[in-house]
Amino acid sequence: MPDESVDAVITDPPYGNNVNYGELSNFWLAWLRDAAGGGPLAPMESEIVVNPYQEKGIKEYRKGLLQVFQECQRVLKPNRYMVMTFHNRDFQVWNAIHLAAHDAGFVLAETDGMIYQPGIQAYATTWHQRAGGSMLGDFILSFQKAEKVPQQRAIDYVEIGKKVEELAAEAVLHHGGATLSAIYMKLIPFLLNNNLLDKIGEKEVIPYLKENLYEREDKWYLKDNPSPGLDKYLADYSRNHYKEEYRHLSFIPVEARLEYLARRLLYEKGSATQDEILNEVYTNLINSNAAEMGEISRVLGRIAVLVTPRKGGRKVWRLKDTVEKEKLLLAVEEAAKEALGFSEESTHDLVIRRLVEVGAHQGCLAHIGRTEQKKYTEFRKLSHAGGGLLRKLKLPDTGLSRVAEIDVLWLKEKAVHAAFEVEKTTTIDSGISRFRELFASLHGIPIAAYLVVPKAREAKAKEILGSPANVKDSITRKVRYILFEDMRLEQPSQPIDIEAIAKRVPL
Repeated sequence: MPDESVDAVITDPPYGNNVNYGELSNFWLAWLRDAAGGGPLAPMESEIVVNPYQEKGIKEYRKGLLQVFQECQRVLKPNRYMVMTFHNRDFQVWNAIHLAAHDAGFVLAETDGMIYQPGIQAYATTWHQRAGGSMLGDFILSFQKAEKVPQQRAIDYVEIGKKVEELAAEAVLHHGGATLSAIYMKLIPFLLNNNLLDKIGEKEVIPYLKENLYEREDKWYLKDNPSPGLDKYLADYSRNHYKEEYRHLSFIPVEARLEYLARRLLYEKGSATQDEILNEVYTNLINSNAAEMGEISRVLGRIAVLVTPRKGGRKVWRLKDTVEKEKLLLAVEEAAKEALGFSEESTHDLVIRRLVEVGAHQGCLAHIGRTEQKKYTEFRKLSHAGGGLLRKLKLPDTGLSRVAEIDVLWLKEKAVHAAFEVEKTTTIDSGISRFRELFASLHGIPIAAYLVVPKAREAKAKEILGSPANVKDSITRKVRYILFEDMRLEQPSQPIDIEAIAKRVPL
């Protein structure tokens, strides 16, 4: 085929030693050769596989893949993709396929180059899937043709064990206990893109995990007393990503994010099929944020019910509180809502999405805080234009880094129009601190600033906003507060007058 003549390569390469295709073919070809006209046996000498009986190890597997990937690189047009599915629990096999792609002239995007596709339930009972430590499902890998072929790897010594441990612990926190698949989703892109992947050498990932984590029923969990270094790392990571110390987390992060996506979809549509919900989930939660099917089922079972529409047809999911409210008198609605439960982390994210919608009604672009953008693909897309405008404000570097963490900024005509900090359980002082940075960086420019809190935290918000220090610094005058309950989350298409629902603490 001519050079640079192909738009995309989509392939399903052999997964190391998972299946020995040639030998399995020959088992049948030996019996069928006469019926097939005396054809040859499988050409195993050219087969790319890990098989010690054919004297083919990891080295030969990687070499064979490199030859194939070099041809893919040659025929692809510039910046186009080679996409493949892959599945193997052996880290040496992961090394081989990723490094072969690298050496052939491909790069793997850390944000969306690796997506997990959950396994098909009907295949979960096959012999090789039931083997200890097996990973169900496949990874979809998207390698982009590099502008020039990267140099062969030459890596200095690094503390690889420490990094593997930290990334695995992040996955455990996110999932409340992580499968090996979830851990690999964290490890592979980071290690490959930071020149660390082949530092694993002959060792497996598992020995790196055993000091501070333990395995139970195919999931890994954090030990009660991890080493001081990992404990400090996790405390900092948890505060930065979940706004709470990891030992005090009252929710499983991935399930809180699933609840946000499901609630938002069901608020907007009233009901949704299983496929519609899965599409929403797999579009937004990718790579290290990805959810597994059991987690999705658990969240849906907690917040929604599967019902048959009045006109018949496929069953759909509806929110439990919506279904129950239709049955109950108005006088007991609040009691029913409290009894059914509601994740405040999910509400936090719904409020952020609602603020973006309300700003759009007022002709404002939105910038969503950088930490919040890491939660959902949707948040990154919503914030894209606003982020470009924020950089044009020419804030000092230190000021920009702090201001860019504010939960929601409304931007209009190259200026910050309004700022919102959504505080569900974190210290209200942290939001006020970022407002101070905003006021200092844009001194003299009037900016509307709001704390958005649940009704249960109204008294605390008033107490802190009205403190002597905040009165002295004019924070009490500059910052108002809004209640979650006034944001009308169940009616996302309706505009809201922010000025009408904002409250001020009396001086």
